[in-house]
Amino acid sequence: MTKYIYIDDAPDTASGFAEFLSRDNLFVKLKPAEEWNKTIEYLKSNQSKFDGILLDLQLELPAENVRYDAPALAQQLRNLSKENKFKSLPILLCTTDDNYKNLYDKNTNDNLFDFVYIKGKWGTNVHNQFISFSETYKQIEKTTSIKDLLKIKNTDLINIIEEKITTSRTVHSIASFIFNQLIETTGLLIEEDLLSIRLGIDKNNSNDWIQLLKKLEKFKYKGVFADAWNRWWLGDIMRWWREIADNSSLRTMEASEKVNIIQEEFNLIKLRDIKLPDKHSDKTFWYKCVLSNTPLSSYDAFSVKAQDTKLDWQDRDYISNYHIWTVKKKSQEDEILENVSSKDIETIKIMFRKKREE
Repeated sequence: MTKYIYIDDAPDTASGFAEFLSRDNLFVKLKPAEEWNKTIEYLKSNQSKFDGILLDLQLELPAENVRYDAPALAQQLRNLSKENKFKSLPILLCTTDDNYKNLYDKNTNDNLFDFVYIKGKWGTNVHNQFISFSETYKQIEKTTSIKDLLKIKNTDLINIIEEKITTSRTVHSIASFIFNQLIETTGLLIEEDLLSIRLGIDKNNSNDWIQLLKKLEKFKYKGVFADAWNRWWLGDIMRWWREIADNSSLRTMEASEKVNIIQEEFNLIKLRDIKLPDKHSDKTFWYKCVLSNTPLSSYDAFSVKAQDTKLDWQDRDYISNYHIWTVKKKSQEDEILENVSSKDIETIKIMFRKKREE
């Protein structure tokens, strides 16, 4: 049984969340927020009794002298862990939509928390995710070997990843690196939507998609976090493709060509290729729109701003022409303009004007 302690300043509401999360092999114990020193002391005294921590973003009970936030508490716990005064544990954050947008600073806080959940929007796999975070921390406590944690044998790949990991190499920093730079960011690993896109397959309209996934099982990532996040090694997929496609490049072939090859290779005749979205011209789909999930080629999209910090193996993010031409709300247009490079803003504004004139 995996156990989390959940600290919130609104126990009447939070009790429902704790009850929802406590099922299968996960138990979440609600602990009403107390003043700073009492909370720290409680966590230190009871650290052996739980496998992870869930914090509400704002912890304020003026009548009881409770006025601090989750980032401050998480920072203190991380510091205590570095001093070996508190065991390394996953620290998850939960908050409301409004508080996340208005109060959460991604630049300073993302390195403190392993994951951020929006209350009431936990997702269908949240129980496995909580367990996966705690199991990953336990595995890193036993070994910091990237070979063992990721379950890979490719020496070159191991060296590439090792070079990028922070020199501090705490349990939290290693877990954070693997999750944020490998699991959550497309590059060496890809998730199911992108797997289907890069194979040219419209998985939602392909009755044989599950059968194909079974054929590709040997290319699945098997390391830490794999019990809650399905990922595939892109390099293995591309090598396999050259074997079945007469050494042709997966990246440069059109969707219909790729689907034909896969249908012939596995006799999966119920696979359907991705159709070209409106306002797109290139059928060699490789990415998906970060705002709409529309399959795209970089030729039919605008690059998202501020991507210079990405690691060598990580893909760039794009917003599709289709999404730009089909959004209807002013708030959606503003969201697009907020996410693209300044050099593209005027071009996109012209597209918005033309769209309204049609």
